[in-house]
Amino acid sequence: MRLRESIILACLMASLAAPGEALEQQEAPSDALLETAAFFAKPSFVRNIAISPDGKTLMVAAESDDDQTITFLDAASMEAGAVVEFGTRWRFGNVSWIDNEAVIVSPYVRPMRRNYSVPTGDLALVYADGKRPKILFGHGAGWNVTGALAGRVKEKSAAVLIDPLLEEKDWVLIQTYDANSTGFAQLNVRSGRLRNKTGAPSLFCRFATDPFGEVRFCSVQDLKTGLARIFELGKAGWNEIHVSEKPARARVLSVSADDGLPLVLADAGVAGTSSLFALASYLEGGEPLFSDPIFDFWDIEGTRGAGLYAIANANPQPGYIYPDRKGVNARTLAEVHKSVAAAFPSHFVDIRNHDAAFEKLVVEVHSDRLPGRFLLFDQKKNELRHLADRRAWLADRPLAAKSPFTFSTRDGLTLHGILTRALTEAPREAPSVVLVHGGPHGPFDTFQYDREVQFLAAMGLNVVQVNFRGSGGFGQAFIESGYLEWSRAMVEDVIDGFRSLAGEEIGENACIYGASYGAFNALSAAFRAPGTFVCAAGHVGVYSLPEMFRGGDIPETEEGLAYLRRVIGEDKQVHRADSPAFNAQHIRIPIFLSAGSDDVRAPQRQTEIMAAALKAVGNPPREMYIDREGHGFASAENEAERLTALGEFLAAHLTGSIRPSTP
Repeated sequence: MRLRESIILACLMASLAAPGEALEQQEAPSDALLETAAFFAKPSFVRNIAISPDGKTLMVAAESDDDQTITFLDAASMEAGAVVEFGTRWRFGNVSWIDNEAVIVSPYVRPMRRNYSVPTGDLALVYADGKRPKILFGHGAGWNVTGALAGRVKEKSAAVLIDPLLEEKDWVLIQTYDANSTGFAQLNVRSGRLRNKTGAPSLFCRFATDPFGEVRFCSVQDLKTGLARIFELGKAGWNEIHVSEKPARARVLSVSADDGLPLVLADAGVAGTSSLFALASYLEGGEPLFSDPIFDFWDIEGTRGAGLYAIANANPQPGYIYPDRKGVNARTLAEVHKSVAAAFPSHFVDIRNHDAAFEKLVVEVHSDRLPGRFLLFDQKKNELRHLADRRAWLADRPLAAKSPFTFSTRDGLTLHGILTRALTEAPREAPSVVLVHGGPHGPFDTFQYDREVQFLAAMGLNVVQVNFRGSGGFGQAFIESGYLEWSRAMVEDVIDGFRSLAGEEIGENACIYGASYGAFNALSAAFRAPGTFVCAAGHVGVYSLPEMFRGGDIPETEEGLAYLRRVIGEDKQVHRADSPAFNAQHIRIPIFLSAGSDDVRAPQRQTEIMAAALKAVGNPPREMYIDREGHGFASAENEAERLTALGEFLAAHLTGSIRPSTP
């Protein structure tokens, strides 16, 4: 299929000009490090683009200088129509078309004197013609949030959109929830009235619909036991049709096979990799339809109406499986997906939405060097048009490519990692940073764009990332292999990954750095492998396992406590032995610590405990505490300040040439 990119018409650029110009006018400081930090701390400008069901209107959600807007454009002429501006405290979350006249928004709000945002649980209706928006459902209904959003029916419960039900005028399918229960209902977008409200068998239900938009299944992974449970909704109510014998992942999808029967994404094989099953086969212990022996599937591409059309199989770089489908719409989506993937090799490809006729489709492509590019595919014209980039200012800047590597651990496992070479003329001679991901159980390092990686590479540093045991992406068994190994095998894996490259692909001069659990791992490496790294840094970190049972939001619930007991155990002596804060006397390298004062996941007290322990043994760290920030800095200004401080710390302790490249 012939593809032709065209630059979006000038009217689109004009409609977004004010925010874009504001970004351009923020002149960077003359110092190269300050400039580089500020450059990579910028948030995405374009957040989302979607096309209306009739294919006539594009919705563009964008942010600049802390102002958020939704702009509606004529899809044919790209002329700007209504622009909806939101107040500085009101933020948009997910945005979906519900008909040709309006989109529904799940708004976030920034609490007073805070930089981060939290979901409101409300649903807001925003009209394409610029008519006054309104909060349709939730706690905020009945009062203004942005100064323009007039409420409708006030509810005690919160909600998120499950399905816009485009085929049913004036009704959408929502999930309702409060602290003690959840359920679903159909919501009338004109009156705010609910119908067919139904409770769920578990607070943590993930609902799945049939091809007609009716909720039929609830999938749950029990947070106390880790067991997978599936419920089916019948005339007599909910019936449990599956519970796993051991901790597992299983989710019924709102994507069906050709016969209209549901599909299940669940663990398969010895590794327990996330694989695709037919529901009946899964319940009977049958074989998966598609599976990879090493890697979890990245995503199942499909829609309720069209069904399955592609499987993202990142092993570890982007790749796709296109199952044979009988449905015309599924074949259409598959052909478009194949064409875009061919035009953008080594990129992730996502069909974000399409019109009701499957003639116009909004597609996003992204990769290690592309944070996200929105394209409009027109089937009739056989044309692919460039709409906008998430971070357009990166287009003319050289970015570093990621390369996969594998290595053997000291106990014989084969693990996977990513090497990003420094943007210098001689990267093999450049110093390095081992960047440890957080989580730790579930998240993993991928071939997507990572602004911290690019910041460090722009500084002239190689970046080494290791998917240590316990990481996600490689099956349930791999996740569980990290349980009770937070300060031991998981740390050894990171060290072994670095050593497999040192002296060959990169030099031996390196620091180690991570955030959240990554900070715990980095400072554990500092006391478990003295002499391996010349410095270590931790951001919003956990450093005391005993403190994890006392502070933060995890131990506030029985499910959270059960999780801690499962992954780090209950032996208090082991907790102390494995905690960097209780091993400060063995840390003899320079340390940098940063934290947010309003972090509820890893409270600032964790960092203060670590800092006090280091000071007590005569190794005072460099400390940075930022008010109003949580588990990760939301303010671009504060994040730029943090990256600058981190960069200065690394440059002070790593020998070799570190020369930040300028934008």
